[in-house]
Amino acid sequence: MSETIIPWGALPYYQIHFIVLGNSKLFTEQLMARTRKRTEGIIHKKIVNVWWEGGVIADQLNRDTDLKLLLKEVLIKENDIFIEPIENCTRIHSGWKAEHKMEMNKNTLQVFDIIAGHVKKFISELRISQT
Repeated sequence: MSETIIPWGALPYYQIHFIVLGNSKLFTEQLMARTRKRTEGIIHKKIVNVWWEGGVIADQLNRDTDLKLLLKEVLIKENDIFIEPIENCTRIHSGWKAEHKMEMNKNTLQVFDIIAGHVKKFISELRISQT
């Protein structure tokens, strides 16, 4: 083992994660989704349109007009939001951000909470329809 100090290590980049518990592995293709946006401006960037693409959950999220309005504000700083089902839960997360740009404000929290509500409702409806 070398005693030389290596000048790098874990980088100061983070993501915001929300976890929705429940066996979503069965519904992977239906639950995968991500945001897309159309912007205007270079210096004063403004989001003109926001939509979800992916599985069936994307259609449900696209119908939520209140969520779309909030996403127009939040996605300027968050970049994109992803929904990914894994083993026994579903991750809802943003893109990577540098440590000094990390912030969680009321609107960001509200957006993640609304998305988590849609995911929980979607999973419970799929379970009921399978029984």
